[in-house]
Amino acid sequence: MYLSLKTKLGIFAFGLCLPIASAQSAHAESLKGDEAYKQQDYAKAAEKYRSALEKKGSAKDNYNLGNAIYQGENYGEAAKHFEEAATNALDRNEKAQAFYNLGNAHFKAGEWEKSVEAYKNALRLNPGDAQAKHNLAQARRRIPPPPPPDKNQQQQNQQQQKNQQSQDQQNQSADKQRQDQQSKSQAGKEEEISRKEAEELLKIMEQEEKKVMNKMRKDRRGACSSEKDW
Repeated sequence: MYLSLKTKLGIFAFGLCLPIASAQSAHAESLKGDEAYKQQDYAKAAEKYRSALEKKGSAKDNYNLGNAIYQGENYGEAAKHFEEAATNALDRNEKAQAFYNLGNAHFKAGEWEKSVEAYKNALRLNPGDAQAKHNLAQARRRIPPPPPPDKNQQQQNQQQQKNQQSQDQQNQSADKQRQDQQSKSQAGKEEEISRKEAEELLKIMEQEEKKVMNKMRKDRRGACSSEKDW
């Protein structure tokens, strides 16, 4: 597992336009931090890098401060400074270094998902980084699989699904019965209308027949009265 930091402090070239006096003062503190870091006095190195940052030091000091804090095993705070360094870096390789160290900080903190994302960012900037590839694979292996579904919850879900299916079937059956009743009712109404129409038609026919019979009777009477006696 490659969890050693990339600490090439001198080659970081973050660009900031600073007043000369402030820059010189910050640079002096930064050099003191570098010396303390070489002596493995990480607490003193962190103090000097903080002082450099307070005096408007370069963004390189954020990266170096992250390294010093990382060596003190304060991985959460170290990650913040690596993120800041990655944001402010002007060069792709510098950004890649910051993201790589950020991945290490998250890895040490047990933040596997964040570690994976940081290594991915490092590889996007520097695809040939073998250490980042190796660490990415290690971080991915440590991400726990999703927990199996709770048996009781699974049974409840299945029961709810069955209940829903039963309810749907009941609703479909009720809808069919309602439609059948409506069809029967409509058929009954149509039959009733047909019966009434037939009765009315029959009445009309009877009335017409009566009119014809009455006319025939009148015609007969008229024929009889016109005959002459011999």
